[in-house]
Amino acid sequence: MGGGRTQSTGHEALRRWVWAANLNRPVGKNATLLFGRNGNLILADTNGRAVWQTQTANIGVTDINLLSNGNLVLLNKKGNFVWQSFDYPTNTLLNGQGLPDGSSRLVSGSYSMVVDYYPTLFFKTKRNPPMVYFSFTDFLVRFNKVNFIANGKQFDFFYAGTTGFDQYREDVWDHPGYNTTLSMLRLEKDGNLRVYTYNGFMKIWESPYSYLSSKSYECNLPEKCGLFGYCENQKCVSCPSSKGLLAASWNKECKREKTPHCKGTKSKVAYYRLENVSSSIRTANDKDYKKLSVDGCKNKCNEDCKCVGFFYRTEYGTCMVATTEMYTLTSDNIRWELGYIEPKVNTYIKYAK
Repeated sequence: MGGGRTQSTGHEALRRWVWAANLNRPVGKNATLLFGRNGNLILADTNGRAVWQTQTANIGVTDINLLSNGNLVLLNKKGNFVWQSFDYPTNTLLNGQGLPDGSSRLVSGSYSMVVDYYPTLFFKTKRNPPMVYFSFTDFLVRFNKVNFIANGKQFDFFYAGTTGFDQYREDVWDHPGYNTTLSMLRLEKDGNLRVYTYNGFMKIWESPYSYLSSKSYECNLPEKCGLFGYCENQKCVSCPSSKGLLAASWNKECKREKTPHCKGTKSKVAYYRLENVSSSIRTANDKDYKKLSVDGCKNKCNEDCKCVGFFYRTEYGTCMVATTEMYTLTSDNIRWELGYIEPKVNTYIKYAK
């Protein structure tokens, strides 16, 4: 089931889905959507099995309505919202829709966005826990909600807080030069945030703005250059190896050199250093870094069969071992995460010599 705004021109190219109740559980042909007398809205498959429901039975729902802003709502006799699709986003925020602190999130494949003091982007696969690859830390105060706003001339994030003089803030992203009312923000499969807006002059949907690209953070997209590519100035430029960063050597098959067999001798273990280079998915939390020398960190990595290398903060003499794929590597210096610019990091890659 989908709901939301579309252009009534009859041209399929202008239709954009903006919300789906059962995004990961699609129904088959001849499925039914039933708005019951008890006020519950149920989507059932052809075999009658309920795939999705609003769970609003017998709590005073009397009407259902699809609003002009794309919000699907269930109303009581007084016209108050009892349930609304805006409270259950998938991977998209429509104009005026908000993301509250911790209670909901945008999800797109391995990527998610939540509000935890401020909006934060996470990357998670079956083999690694959720890792921060970007945080919106322009304002160093706590916010409990962020709204995507397109007011007709621009689009932006509007932050709502709970305390302090910085309780409300607006972060203007772009002024595309035409009416932006028909706009939406989508978390894409690559982990980037892109705005889509309807250009009434050209009568087409455009994507005039992508957040990480415009902020020069595109190299922080975990899968930008695959499992082990090196990214610089928004481009995948090489496959790191023990022979160095070879120019123009990147391809989609970039991967680490083989690590020694777990039961192999230490004489077969070697590391090469990537100066001022780090991974887009390493953590910036101080508590995850341990006070060790480079040799001490090598020994720690040698003792862990899953260790593929480590990140080393030269200023502090601390390291963190990596037990998952490194994904995109970068030396781009502009890196705000969790409220501060991260100190210089060198990356040491483990391989079998």
